[in-house]
Amino acid sequence: MNMNINMNMKKIGLFGILTAIAGMASGVSEAATKYVRPGATGNNSGSDWTNAYNALPSALTRGDTYYLADGSYGSRTFNQAASGTLVITIKKATIADHGTATGWSDTYGDGQATFGSWVQFFSSNWVFDGVSGTDYLPGHGFRVDNSASSDTTLILFGQPGGTGVSNVTVSHIDLFGGGYNQTAVNDRGFYSNSSNASNYTISHNFISGVGVPFLTRQVNTMLVEYNHIEGNHSQPASHGEPWSDTGTDNVTFRYNRLKNPEGTAVFFIGNGSAGNPTNSNTSSNWQLYGNIFYYQNYVVGSQHNPGTGAVLWCPSDAYGGDTYCHNWMIYNNTFYNFSYGSSSGRILARPGTGITIPLVQGNIWDSSSDSAYHENVTASSNYYRNTTHKTESNEQIGSSSPFVSAANADFHLLGATLGVATITPLSGLTVNVTDEDGVVRGSDGIWDRGAYEYSAGAQSNTLNPPANLRLQ
Repeated sequence: MNMNINMNMKKIGLFGILTAIAGMASGVSEAATKYVRPGATGNNSGSDWTNAYNALPSALTRGDTYYLADGSYGSRTFNQAASGTLVITIKKATIADHGTATGWSDTYGDGQATFGSWVQFFSSNWVFDGVSGTDYLPGHGFRVDNSASSDTTLILFGQPGGTGVSNVTVSHIDLFGGGYNQTAVNDRGFYSNSSNASNYTISHNFISGVGVPFLTRQVNTMLVEYNHIEGNHSQPASHGEPWSDTGTDNVTFRYNRLKNPEGTAVFFIGNGSAGNPTNSNTSSNWQLYGNIFYYQNYVVGSQHNPGTGAVLWCPSDAYGGDTYCHNWMIYNNTFYNFSYGSSSGRILARPGTGITIPLVQGNIWDSSSDSAYHENVTASSNYYRNTTHKTESNEQIGSSSPFVSAANADFHLLGATLGVATITPLSGLTVNVTDEDGVVRGSDGIWDRGAYEYSAGAQSNTLNPPANLRLQ
């Protein structure tokens, strides 16, 4: 009898444990898929396209995915409190990817979802993805348009001066700033200026007419890839540059196209605290590879600074505070027609205690007459044509254009270059071995210079988007 009682008690105990576990499991909400369609007339539950939310809810659920149909959503602050690592995903519905078929019409997914003039992320763990669009051309699934103003941040990460946010992905968006002819440079594309910010991915976006497309302060880890950036602007009284940074670490900038840049430098590392290198005034461990920087049909605007002062500049206190560039690798990029502005193609770093100066290798400078007197860098194995430069080891001097069609922004190679010496990565970094097309560098025995590896079967990539295009 006692044995049966004990056995029954054990069963009851086991049952209780299992019941408790089941209860705890039921208290964890499962990720759901919700649907949003302006103009929807169903029950507004977000359960399918018939009953879609008619606006993106003010309170979003961690772990859920929200599909957005074409339409207007207004400027938006995303501040749902973080819950562990649960991500909120906001994505554009497309004909190919729209979740449930219930109530779906292809007309919901053949255009853009527009977000007014700004979007802000004031909490961590977000994916904001327009999904569709062709790399380097306008027409992505999401659109943020600040063309009517000159004093707005289009994409803001964290409140400036406050606590930073982490783990945010922003992709497939058209971002339009105040335009090339505005009289001041006050609009910013992607802006982060708060403490403990980390892990941003910015990819596959079209960025046009923004004074400072990237403005970052002490971010830890960024991946910026497959973006087209054009028409940024700079005036003598209000400077802009494609990227202004202080103290950001672990950045990969790859497979981007930057057309007609203006400003102090393409990458201006400034406004640091005076003195020797510290975490706050040193930008460390940046890799720039596979990018194309070029001028095409460039006309200097009224009261504009012409072109850029350099590709990279880490200035001294005389220019707003000491800054240092530590452990940068700038390799396998293409610089074309950098002939606007004094020293426009140069890479200008500065030495300091414990600073590893930038490695500059395997790049192409073509038709860049003012350019490549690099200072305080380790430069070798670069290609120069119609470009004044300092002599370096294993350099290649070209006599004719190496590109398929520079006039049409097709910077694939006509043939193999003479090849670079082995690129030895700096401490803590690695060397990427594929170009934007996925061609493995050196697979034919020659590691070519420039953004593209030569391949006899490579596809042409002619990109010449219309100027001042505004999609409606």
